[in-house]
Amino acid sequence: MVSRVHVVRHNGASASMKSPVLVAIANFLLPGLGYLILRKRATFGAILFVGTLLGVIYSFGFSPDLVWDNGTWLGFVGGLMTLIAFGYDAYQLANEQ
Repeated sequence: MVSRVHVVRHNGASASMKSPVLVAIANFLLPGLGYLILRKRATFGAILFVGTLLGVIYSFGFSPDLVWDNGTWLGFVGGLMTLIAFGYDAYQLANEQ
């Protein structure tokens, strides 16, 4: 469940928006989930989410004996940078609401 933040707009009307931090964490942990929660970029989010799940299943299903050589570390760092980017993007998107 994503928490909501109650805000009052400059014209006095109130609105409810999803917490940018929680959406960023969701998008970091499972890329695409933050977009689905926000209901923004939903098609992109769904493709990214399913692609990530398939990639994880493939990686662990066909390579149980992971060897941490230089290529593996490079892939890990690249993947981590991608996750950070998606988390940041979802955070920025949540702040726009």
